[in-house]
Amino acid sequence: MKKTAFFFVAPKLGATFGFLVFSHIFFSTSLSAQWEVKHAIEDDKVIQKIEFFDDQFGLAMGTGGVILKSIDSGETWQNIDFPDSNFRFRDFEFINADTILAVAQSFPYSTPMGQKAYLLISEDQGDSWNVIYEELNAVWFNIDFKNYPKGASAGWGGIQTTEDGGLTWQAVDLVDEEITGYDIKFVDDQIAYAVINDFFVGDLIMKTTDGGQQWDISYQGSNSGLLATYLEFLDTETLFVLDVIEFEMFKSNNGGDSWAEVELNSGNIADLHFPSIQTGYGVSITTEFTLPEFPANYTIIKTTDGGDTWEGETNLGVPLQTVYFLNDSVGFVAGWHQLIMKTYTGGGTEIIGDYPYNDPNAVPFISSKKVDIFPNPAFQQIQIQTKGNYQFEQIEIFNSQQQSVLRMKFKDQIDISKFPKAIYTMVLTDQQGKQLIKKFIKQ
Repeated sequence: MKKTAFFFVAPKLGATFGFLVFSHIFFSTSLSAQWEVKHAIEDDKVIQKIEFFDDQFGLAMGTGGVILKSIDSGETWQNIDFPDSNFRFRDFEFINADTILAVAQSFPYSTPMGQKAYLLISEDQGDSWNVIYEELNAVWFNIDFKNYPKGASAGWGGIQTTEDGGLTWQAVDLVDEEITGYDIKFVDDQIAYAVINDFFVGDLIMKTTDGGQQWDISYQGSNSGLLATYLEFLDTETLFVLDVIEFEMFKSNNGGDSWAEVELNSGNIADLHFPSIQTGYGVSITTEFTLPEFPANYTIIKTTDGGDTWEGETNLGVPLQTVYFLNDSVGFVAGWHQLIMKTYTGGGTEIIGDYPYNDPNAVPFISSKKVDIFPNPAFQQIQIQTKGNYQFEQIEIFNSQQQSVLRMKFKDQIDISKFPKAIYTMVLTDQQGKQLIKKFIKQ
């Protein structure tokens, strides 16, 4: 099970599927190699979460109904047949050695209308699954069942709780109905944090100290402020939040009352795990948005001082979505093409095995900090503010299915009033062909 560590990090909001040609690259087999490919398939499925119940039994679940199971500490992975390839598994939690709960979504998920959120249960270590609850016109991002049969879920529409193992659910009255709950996690049976975005108020971190009966605002941002979507905790006072729009990390040592920026030279963190109080790992998709002209890349970051400083190197390669470590040295990263890699030495830059990656012509990218977009989220218009004398020639906006919805000469104000509610990717191109990628949310 995961140890208690409290970080606010990035969503699995946008595991988009720019498909890469599957090719086999064999890296050096010397003893210095620090990542070994344990599983990879020539398809467009993405592992959204990998986690172990103990040092032997682990699961990896993701898009396209993919479920992988290991009973030998991740050395081999068995594919569990799931009948519906339209299911996108977003999160799961071990209840005991046999029982697992998982939340899934029908795909695509750019808007909740017409979709269903599903809660499934397995009582045979993940070999078979049954739906125990479904909700129409809903998107769930995360679940928490640390106090099973009590549980909670976060998604579009807010936070919900259950008292009976997920058979029935009740909405939590937080601010108003126009909210998105990105994550909720309980520290113990009384203390929990929830991260939400309220259209009228802005970004909020909510806290309860009575098991969810009463919620108070621990942090209030603005509509162009933080967007934290994944939580872990070192303790009840040491918190981290990653702004998934600006790719910035902030730290609080007082339960969220005040924040300081942590230097983070990487892209959009998709997952984070601390096997111990000092050592933590994260995986980062420097660009989640991948078309043939946008090369896929990833970053694996590491801290050895409890999250004060992070080190990592960005490489062209298969984007990663999730990380889990059994101890400070032995762990896993996973992502696109059902890729699972294992390290025995705390990570590194060398890879051995059949690695699914082709080498497209790289497009030079511009730091996202050269541009501010506000308000974000936005309702009718967005403003683009460039820093310094930087100039762009073209704007193109893509939806979550990587379809171009707008292409035009650069303007510093864009009307998005007719866009459906969703997360969009904006690509700005300068005179030299260099590109900058920013995300924004249409409310």
